[in-house]
Amino acid sequence: MKLLDLGPDQLANWRKGDARKVRLARLRAETTMTLDWIADHLHMGTAANVALCLRRAGKTK
Repeated sequence: MKLLDLGPDQLANWRKGDARKVRLARLRAETTMTLDWIADHLHMGTAANVALCLRRAGKTK
């Protein structure tokens, strides 16, 4: 988020399933962050919503 110059206030204004948030959440594969942590810090609702968004994004590729 620092590299993209994004703050928590900006993320809170985006939709929970915003494609930009989903791309950030994909970093989970490269980190030890949990779905709960991602949901909280990216303002994506629940961990289940993050998982759903990631599944949907994976099916579109």
